[in-house]
Amino acid sequence: MVHIREHSPLLDGIRDIARGSLSYNQQRLSVFRLIKRNPISRLGELEKFLRNKLFAINNSEFSLLPLGKDDFASLRTLKHDNFYEAYLTLAKWYLEENSELANRLLKKRHLIEEHLFNSATQPEAQSAVEHMLATFDKVEQQSLFYLRLRTSLVDSHTAAGYKFESKYSRFVRTALTHPLNMYIHHIAPSDDAKNISPITSSNRFGDSDIEASVVQLSINDDVLNNNSEAFGLYIMLLSHPYDLREFVLNILESHTSSGQAWIAEHHHILNSIHRLTPCQRSEFLKHTAVPRSTSLNRTGPRQLNIPGVNIKSGIARQWGLLLTMTSQAQDEQLAPTETLAALIHIHGRIYPDPLHYDLAISLMRQFWFL
Repeated sequence: MVHIREHSPLLDGIRDIARGSLSYNQQRLSVFRLIKRNPISRLGELEKFLRNKLFAINNSEFSLLPLGKDDFASLRTLKHDNFYEAYLTLAKWYLEENSELANRLLKKRHLIEEHLFNSATQPEAQSAVEHMLATFDKVEQQSLFYLRLRTSLVDSHTAAGYKFESKYSRFVRTALTHPLNMYIHHIAPSDDAKNISPITSSNRFGDSDIEASVVQLSINDDVLNNNSEAFGLYIMLLSHPYDLREFVLNILESHTSSGQAWIAEHHHILNSIHRLTPCQRSEFLKHTAVPRSTSLNRTGPRQLNIPGVNIKSGIARQWGLLLTMTSQAQDEQLAPTETLAALIHIHGRIYPDPLHYDLAISLMRQFWFL
């Protein structure tokens, strides 16, 4: 079969950038300017060797969110001007060339979830997860997932000292570390972005509004506020591949649940995610993506019902999937651990036992990002 090479001003420009000696991380501003000059052009498909040259992570150079003032100017444009299709394609290439890195972190996340569910007591679960931190390699430590997990496992005073770590970018040290600590230890994590806003206005990078939006999304990747999805993709393309993968799944779930039509790039990136880094979320999405004209009359797993808590995603989704697979009678037999016993007790009860409720709320707040 003869492969016909695609051509467009945008794709040919990306090819020229990829032929250089610099990575996407270093060339992100050039890529943005190219996309801005060709706003209606679709990217098509880039040759494998050029994708690898541009997007494969160099373990010795990779840094989480190496943002500067020029990035904030780009993000100001992306806040409303949505070059969405182009950035979805860039995200697909980034994930394809770094799928093993994303898979390794995904497996560690699953191990952490197993510890939380299967440990006999909460302190035992906490200790097991703390020991897991030592298994994160240099690149994995440059992930939003690692920062959230590590900060959630220590006290506020210890977390405050992380801003002095030279291994992280200036943005992570000066703009993200303190709000993340505050969010986890002093603001009960929820889906309400307003909880983060009062502590994100430093203006260290010349645009306090954009800085606040970047910090909010870095802390909770469900929080886009009024920013475009391309805005979020720009940020996550400067994060660990696992972080980008989770953000893309959030986008796809949002489009599906609201009945928005899927574009071709949605299907392309989900196919790559499910082929290279499959999970329950990607499996579910493969069977639920529908055109805008199709009625969304389907029933999924019920959410975990905890009175007074707004549950949208995260670990609650995993608990909900687990707890709704069986009847109440079967549930009572699935309580060998302190965590499961508490969750099964409060599920669907208007007035749960305070001890069980406090345990569930504590875990929800500590590990909301799982």
